[in-house]
Order: sequence, then C-alpha cells, then structure tokens
Amino acid sequence: MDRTLHQYTPLLIASDSRGLTVRHIAYHRAQLDDPPQARISRQQHDARGEIIAAWDPRLHAAGAAPNQTAIFSLSGATLLAGNVDSGTRINRHADSGAITESWDGRGTHWRTDYDVMSRPLQMSEQAQDQPARVITRFTYVAPSPEAALHNRCARVSRLDDTAGSLLYADYALLGETLSETRHFLSDPERPDWPQVPAERDLLLEPGPGTTTQWRFTATGEAQLQIDAMGNRQRFVHGLSGALSEATLRAANGAEHAILSDVAYNANGEIQQQTAGNGVISRCEFDLFDGRLKTLQTVKPDGHCVQKLSYEYDPVGNIVRIEDAALSTSHYANQRIDPVNHYTYDSLSQLIGATGREALGAAIGPQLPDLELTPGDTSRLLNFTQRYQYDSAGNLTRLQHVGHNNYTRSKFVAPDSNRCLPANPDGVPPDFDSAFDISGNLLTLQSGQRLEWDGFNQLSRTVSLARQDGADDDERYVYDADGMRVRKMVTAKANSTTNVAEVRYLPGLEIRHNGHEQLHVITMQAGLCGVRHLHWVAGKPSDIDNDQQRYSFDDPMGSSAMELDQTARLISHEGYYPYGGSAWWAARSVIEARYKIARYSGKERDASGLYYFGQRYYAPWLQQWISPDPGGTIDGLNLYRMVGNNPVTYGDPEGTDGLRKSLQLAVKGQKRFDHDRAEHAKAKARDEAKVARQQQIQPLKDAVKVHREVLSIARKNAATASQQLLNHSSPGEQAISAVKRAVALVATKAIPAAAGAGGAVLGSFVAPGPGTVAGAAIAAKAASVATGYAISGLGWNDSVKLKTSALSGASIYEAGDLKAASLQDKAVSRMKKLVPSSKKDLLALGKDVAKEGLGKASSTYGPALQLIPEIPELIHENIGAAGGLSPDKLQKLDDNVGDLIERITDGMGSISSLFGELKVDSVSHPEIGNVYSRSTAQTLANETAGVLGQLKELRNQGQRLVQGR
Repeated sequence: MDRTLHQYTPLLIASDSRGLTVRHIAYHRAQLDDPPQARISRQQHDARGEIIAAWDPRLHAAGAAPNQTAIFSLSGATLLAGNVDSGTRINRHADSGAITESWDGRGTHWRTDYDVMSRPLQMSEQAQDQPARVITRFTYVAPSPEAALHNRCARVSRLDDTAGSLLYADYALLGETLSETRHFLSDPERPDWPQVPAERDLLLEPGPGTTTQWRFTATGEAQLQIDAMGNRQRFVHGLSGALSEATLRAANGAEHAILSDVAYNANGEIQQQTAGNGVISRCEFDLFDGRLKTLQTVKPDGHCVQKLSYEYDPVGNIVRIEDAALSTSHYANQRIDPVNHYTYDSLSQLIGATGREALGAAIGPQLPDLELTPGDTSRLLNFTQRYQYDSAGNLTRLQHVGHNNYTRSKFVAPDSNRCLPANPDGVPPDFDSAFDISGNLLTLQSGQRLEWDGFNQLSRTVSLARQDGADDDERYVYDADGMRVRKMVTAKANSTTNVAEVRYLPGLEIRHNGHEQLHVITMQAGLCGVRHLHWVAGKPSDIDNDQQRYSFDDPMGSSAMELDQTARLISHEGYYPYGGSAWWAARSVIEARYKIARYSGKERDASGLYYFGQRYYAPWLQQWISPDPGGTIDGLNLYRMVGNNPVTYGDPEGTDGLRKSLQLAVKGQKRFDHDRAEHAKAKARDEAKVARQQQIQPLKDAVKVHREVLSIARKNAATASQQLLNHSSPGEQAISAVKRAVALVATKAIPAAAGAGGAVLGSFVAPGPGTVAGAAIAAKAASVATGYAISGLGWNDSVKLKTSALSGASIYEAGDLKAASLQDKAVSRMKKLVPSSKKDLLALGKDVAKEGLGKASSTYGPALQLIPEIPELIHENIGAAGGLSPDKLQKLDDNVGDLIERITDGMGSISSLFGELKVDSVSHPEIGNVYSRSTAQTLANETAGVLGQLKELRNQGQRLVQGR
C-alpha cells in the first residue's frame, strides 16, 4: 500500500442532535497525483429514528431522488420499501409482525395464511392480470404418541413448493431433519396446489420419490448422510466439534477415506489435512494478524503441485500472489512469472491486476480454447487489467492489455445503478427495455432472452429463439428456500433435439442427457471439494466409472486444479479477477466436459452465467444480473460484486460480500469471516436503531418500574387481605402462623435443627394441628434457605396486619423494587415444599402432631437459641388473636387510597409517553432472561386488575369497621 495514496482520505461520519448518522463522507483517490474527492452518502430519518431515505454519493451529488426510501408502521415494521435498483415492495403485517400480504412493482401479489400458532399454512401468488395460485402449502403433525416417537409433534410433515413435495418422516431432538423424501412435479411449470392431499399427489411424478437420511451428534453435527441412491457419507468430529475425518461408501462399493489427519490451529483454522487421494494440504498463518501466508498442495510422491504465498496491504487486501510450484517461462518474447499483482484505490476497490492468460482468451460468456496439456503453463501470456468506477461503485471501464488489447465501457442509468455495455456507436442504451421494473436483466446477449418468476428468480434463459420450432433454452426450478433443485436444457443440433436434466438433491446430483444417466456425489473434504462420478448408463468410453475428482482452490475460492483418486492431474484453470476464465487445460476433452465447479466453486451454466445460490453472476459484465435479494445489506448498489474487491472478498450465495479465508467451520464448509470494514459497515447500519433505543429508554424504564410496583402492590394487597382474615378467623391465623414458622426456619438455613425448630415454633405460636405442621414442612424447606423465595410466596409476612406495607412511599422509594425481581425467580422452588391446599396443610399438621408434639418440649431451648425471632412471632400471634382498632383500619384505608392514586398517575404518564414517542409496545425482562412485550393497552389492563384488588381491600377493611 502506497501511504501517500491514502493520505488525507479519512472516513467521516456526521450525526444529528439525536446521534443518528446523516452523512458518510469518504475520500477517494485512485492515482498519486489526484486530489482526494469527497464522496458523500446521505441518510434521512423519521421521528422514530428509522431510515426513510438514503442517497449514494452519485445520486446525492446530482440532487436526484434517493436510492432507497421506506415507510414504517408505528411498531417499526416496513410497510413500503422503494429502491431505484430493485423497485417497490409493499407489505401488510399481522399483529404478530409476520407479513401476510406483499405487492411488488410488477403488480405481483403474494398472500400468506397462518394458523392460530402463527405458523404459515399456505402462500398464494397472483401475477398481474393472472388468476391467483397457491404455490406453497405447509402441513403439520398433530401431537400424538406415534408422532412423539419421531419428534414430529407440531412440526412440518409435508411441504408443497414450486418444485414438488417434501415429506418429513423423522426429526432429531434438536430439530434437525432425519429423513426427507422429495417428489418432483410431473409438469415443472409453477403449480396451483389443491387443498386435498390426494389431489396434490396427482400433480407429482409417480413412484416412491427420492429419500435422504441423516444422523447427528448430540450437539447437532452431521455424522452420517445417506443420499437418495444409498451412498453413505460419514463424518467424524473431534471434541471441539471440528471435522476430523470423512469417508464415502458408494452404493455399489466399499468405504473410502475422503479426508483424514486434519490439524487445526488455536483459531480453528486448518493447518494440515490429507485428502482421500493422499494429497496433503498445508496452511501457514501469520502469527500477528492471522492472515494466510502460504498454502501448499503436495502429492503422495512429494511433488508439490501448488505452493501459493500471499502478501497483503495493512488493511488486509491481497496485493501479491505467487505460485512457487510453477516455474518462470518465456513465450512470445515475454517473461511470464507465476505471480499476480493487485492494486487498490483509497476505498479498497480493485483498480489494477496482472496475471496470465491463454493466447485467444477474451472477456465473454464463452470459455477459452481448451489445452490438452494440464500443468503446462509455458504457453501462457502476461496480461494487465485496469478498472474505473463511478462514485456509486459501478464499474464503468475495463482496459485489458495483453496479446489481445481491448477496452470495455459501460453506461449507467442516470437514476439507478443498472448498467449495460456501451454500444459501438456510443449511443446510450434503453434501460427501460433492458430491465424489468424490479431490476432484472431481460437480455443477456443479442437475442438471448432472460425470463424471471414472481420471486425474481431466473426461470429461463433462451440462447437461440426459433420461429418454427422449440428454442434452445435452459429452465430452472427452485424449492421453498429459493435454492435451485432442477435444471432442464433443450438444444437442437441438425434435426435432433437433445434434452438434458439435472436434479439437485442433498449431496447428490442426478444428471440425464439422452441415454446417459450420471449420479454425481458431492462432498466437502476440508479445503477441497470432491465429486464422485458414477454412470448408471451411457458412460463415455474414455473415462473411468466411479471417478473421484478432488478440486483444489485458488485464492479466490475458484477450482484451480482437479486431481483424481490417484492424485493425477485432470484439469487446470486460471481466472480473471472478476471471474472470466483466462485459461484452462485438461488431459482429455471428455473429462473436461465433466468439470462442473469453476469460479468461486460455483456451477457454470450453458449461458455462461454462474449460479451462486440466490442469484446469477455474469463474469464478462463484472456484475450480478439482478438486484441483491438481501436488500442494502451490502451497500446501496445492489448490482456491485463484493464491493469491487473480488480478490479479497467472496460471496457464498450472492447476497453478502465476505472476506475469503481458507478456514474450516465445524460442519466442514468454508467459512467466510467479516473483517474490520464489514464490522464498521454493520455498525453504521445499526446506529439508527441504537439511537432509537436510547430515545425510548425512558419509556422502557418507566414501564419496568410500573410493572414492579404492580407486582409488589398485588402481593402486599393479598397479604393484607389475609392478615385481615387472621384477625377475624382462628383457622386462618393458624395457617399463616405455620407459613411464618417455615419461613423463619428456611431463611436461617438450619437443616439439622429444622424439624425440631418447626415443632417448637408450632407449639409456641398457636396450639393445634394447623401449627404443628411446621415441623414437617420446615424439615423440607431448610435446605433451600432462600429468603427471596419465602418473601415471594408471602410466607414471611407478619401474621397480624402491617399497614406500612401498603404505603406508596414505602413501595416507590424504599428497596422493595429491587427485591421484587429477585423474589419471582425463587418462588417456584419453594412452592414445591408445601401442600397446595389448606385442607392438606391441616391434615399434615394433624399427622405430625401425633408423633412430634411430645418431642417438641425437649427442644424448646435449642430452638430459642437458633431462632431469636420466636418472641416476635409470639407477639404477632397474640396481636392477631385480638381485634383491630379503628385507627389501624383508618391507616389502612389512607395508605391504600394513596397507593391507588400513585399507580393511577403513573399509568397516565406512561400512556402519554407511548403517544409522544409513537411506540406500539416495549420489551421487558421476565423470569429467566425471557423478554415479553407490553403495549399501552395490556399495561392498562394489568393496572386495572391491581387497582381493583386494592379497592376490594379497602372495602374489606370498611366492612370490618361496620361490623364493629
């Protein structure tokens, strides 16, 4: 990194008086002599702090409409989202927050129905001027003993989607699917699922379907996968959960090792592994910053076929890659070194790259000519590419210097980030006809039409349209998760129409091409991908059946080398930074046909597009052909490829640019880690939400205090009501005395003397069977020794009336609020120690009295020493045995009246805050760190209940006055 290039290029953030970010100012410089240019991104917030408009630097400088607009409900749900790239989306929400209806700019309407448990039942889709059709249905299992055996209670048993039906037979304890069966539609067109299951079955292909089974560890790691053809993949994990071994047993063969001898460093990154063909991969990481320094791939005979070393700039961008396993060559008066260099501007956008390419390579959807000398790079030539971007991050110019020099320019729509290649005559293209209203590209090349379904998923590519016959095309079908599960290819050669199909199942691809039937088992073996090719019929003569192809990646995660099960080289390939193939070679034309994974480890379709999982990428355009389905998670430019830094970053599914790292997650898949820039970007996106939380924090605090006051008032009112009964009923006084006795024993934590202490107290406080029950209960309660639980249950309350407990000042200003939250957590533990009904409580006391009363007199002395509060308890019971004075009853009436007034005023203030802040509800903690939500209405209802209880207490006291 040239430090002078980055001088005076800070990132500035401007905030408003609420602390919400309103401007991002980044300074751009691509050349040393260029002055830094301020690029200002703007945000606008509503009164709640939600972002309702956002501009990128290009549209902000032009004074144009914002890139992103939004309208939110009072609860913060998005009602309308408009984006200049992806169009408009309108949502309607249920009370639970789930989206029930949606409309997009094309007029497509979706509706989702839910059951009483807020589980989706069905989704219908209605395109503009078309009838509605049900495209997804969910069926759930009713609880039963049989369903419980398979962990299916209340879980999905059948899912009907746009590809067919999925049947779920078993679930693991943690919810993982143990068995699923896929039935494909007979007609791959979008279905309209009937309500009756038998009628749905008529839309499916006949037969048992394809079943996949799994087995998991107790922590959720996959141990075994049995695919639809009976092939078994087995995985072994170490104590840390990291993958240590993997094997494959094909349905027609023996078990073979695919991965073994995996060693990890302290960060969980693979340092060394051995693939099933004996090839050893070694990784070395920098001790200070953790970045990958070298990656070696060594064959069993010790020959190193890949030795990559990496150099980085201070912020982690890759600036140099050298493959020391390859030698320097000379060709066409050039010295060709196996070294790639990369340069960046002050915003970490790639602006220059050098590498090697084949003689006739060019940027386009086609592959370069195949060389039949894999491993021989002596006929490659040097190239240099330079890139220019506009202030919104659109790649506007690519200059290629090599054997074939060329420059590619692109036009950008004036009011969006939709880009098209420049016409030779320089006339700007018609963006309205090139994209639909949702931003999906409609034409790939001249005459190559693209078609999209209602979910903005590519459904068809037409490579050659015919007036008098079937088109050459590819059609794609997706499941309910939006993943491609079926591809159908139609192509006409001479007078013959060839039809091919691929079905994608977990760990298995079933490929049909005329008479050829091929099953491809797919696995991830640590740092390399594995494909096992088994022909059921139509195997080519020049390739072995059950061939295993181990793919070893380059720094961009692309398949650079394929080795077979004996570690012989099958194919070799190099790529341009933005994904086009710069050169490739294979040991035979036949074997080259079966190379599936290429750039970023993804499948390349006949159209030249790469399927990433959520959308498609055109490497010759250096951009996605549809907007990011994840929205602005990766920036306001929804077409930009990984922030214009494809060397350092990758995109696993087409929705989020992440730093590439040759590391292994615990499930054996490549892990892409966020770097500091990603964290800063995420932090900036969350600033508005944080500010909003700060704004409503006073309301949340007021609700928390109010609910605690209600809890204390409810408990103390119940206690006072019981105390009033104690003064008028000896039986009620006896029961209260027993609980008070239990409390004294339990809170003093005297397990050894619990029984004796309980008996002593029972005899002291009030003779009779009701009080002697304290001996038995106290013996159980002593080991708990938690005063909070006792207090929460009300056992530790005085037997006689204590009017101070209902004083508003005591509740609001003393320490009662702090104790209340702790009491609730312990109450349930103590409830198990005492009979639930008064009848059982008195019966227990009677039984204890028969055996324990005689022994109690001999233990009075020790109990008096152990429990010094006994005199107080005796005093309470003497007081409770007498009546209540008029002054005592008047004090009770005054305190309750004051408390009612305070609670009413508090509720009024909270209702005003709800209105001023335009908040529907706020969250608050419950027992066990579980959070629930309160609205103004639910809080008012809870308050009304407590006020009613307090008013009834006043009436109870007044009746005692009248009774006197």
